[in-house]
Amino acid sequence: MNKNYWEKNLNEFSEANFLQSWEWGEFHQKLGHPVYRVKFSARGGGGMFQGVVEPARRGRYLEIPGGPLLSNYASVSLWKQAVSLMKEVAKKESCVFIRIRPQVSDTFHTLGFRPAPMHLHAELTRVLDLTKTDEQLLVEMRKSTRYEIKKAIKTGIKVEQSEDENLINDFVRLQNETSAREKFVPFSKKYLQEQFKAFRKTNSARWFLIRPGLAAARPGLYRSGEETPGKISMAFVIFYRGEAVYHYAASNAASRLIPAAYAIQWAIIQEAKKRGCKTYNLWGDVADDQLGSHRFSTHHSAHRFAGPSMFKRGFGGNQVAYLHAQDLPLSWKYWVNWGIENVRKKIRSL
Repeated sequence: MNKNYWEKNLNEFSEANFLQSWEWGEFHQKLGHPVYRVKFSARGGGGMFQGVVEPARRGRYLEIPGGPLLSNYASVSLWKQAVSLMKEVAKKESCVFIRIRPQVSDTFHTLGFRPAPMHLHAELTRVLDLTKTDEQLLVEMRKSTRYEIKKAIKTGIKVEQSEDENLINDFVRLQNETSAREKFVPFSKKYLQEQFKAFRKTNSARWFLIRPGLAAARPGLYRSGEETPGKISMAFVIFYRGEAVYHYAASNAASRLIPAAYAIQWAIIQEAKKRGCKTYNLWGDVADDQLGSHRFSTHHSAHRFAGPSMFKRGFGGNQVAYLHAQDLPLSWKYWVNWGIENVRKKIRSL
């Protein structure tokens, strides 16, 4: 199976996103993960899925993010065919379980699956309609968000764009600062670098960044003699099948002294429109009941990602909820993984 064949067949599924793209599989292969691409037909239609074997020490498992893709999610025969093929791959790779997260809201035939202890990529997200004019988008934003964007434009904050993979070093540095501040486990340099390289080949990945100076930082932002960092805020954006995705972002403390994050968001929206994207996916949100008192105070929230979620909600758009990740246990060893992930979930406040 080649790339052209795979991508052409993805066109049959409107819900297909970058997680089922050829590039996503290529990136995982560079990490040494076996990747399987399967297309099938059955009574009532057809489907396809791209599976990645994750060699976790607690047990290998087959991961299918954004899939399987089915022509009819209400068809039991299609689900049975998909599950049969997934089991075939999992057995070949000695997997302990299968984890899926299809791009559907609630249509699902269990067939032995159970809710996973952890999420699989963004399950609750926020999407902006880019067919609207800039004026319409601004009007639908929170007042404070609209103010910060206009402030960024007025003060001349310069947002640069780049496809230079060497910028990964700057991003990793900023990510380490961000993870220490927000208390999350950062991605490895290799994971981010191989992902960027895979999507860059098709002009689908781009950095958006702000440096000190160039009207981006206030005079006196750094103390005399203090080393000035190369970047103060960066975002890794993927453009795929008419959608822009705010995939990763990182910043240092200095970025908070100016509306850097707002300037970057507005620059992404403008670039996405230029590319003809119809939607902008802010990639990740938190349910209302998890926001706690964060909507009233920045000092406490029920979820550690409540802050970023409140920031994203300021841009308007619609919240989209996908089915929670589902696991299909294939061995008693699955329950070891289940226990470990439940402990991690509690420790990390997820």
